[in-house]
Amino acid sequence: MPFGKRFFESLGDLVNRYQGKFACGVTVTLKALGADYHLFQILQSDEHLVTFVYYDENKSAPLPKETGARSPTAWPALTIAYETIESVELTPAVPLAGEEPMGFHVGKQRP
Repeated sequence: MPFGKRFFESLGDLVNRYQGKFACGVTVTLKALGADYHLFQILQSDEHLVTFVYYDENKSAPLPKETGARSPTAWPALTIAYETIESVELTPAVPLAGEEPMGFHVGKQRP
């Protein structure tokens, strides 16, 4: 069965169930278009497309503290068609000392 809007609307529930079982942060990796995307957050999904923010240090930009942004980093976003998605993998996220919380962010972005 192909991925679709319903899967991505319930991805937060899946992540929460994973965290309940293993009590750790979660990295969500989406494999599509010949690449792996480590998801930060789903921005939007409709009947044909999903838009997500993902971690990529080469395409990120630091944000000045004066902006009041919740995250010190602006990450890139990508919109793709569901049929290009090969798989979605959940793995434990390893916290980095002194860095912002890594892993997938359910709902609103964490401070």
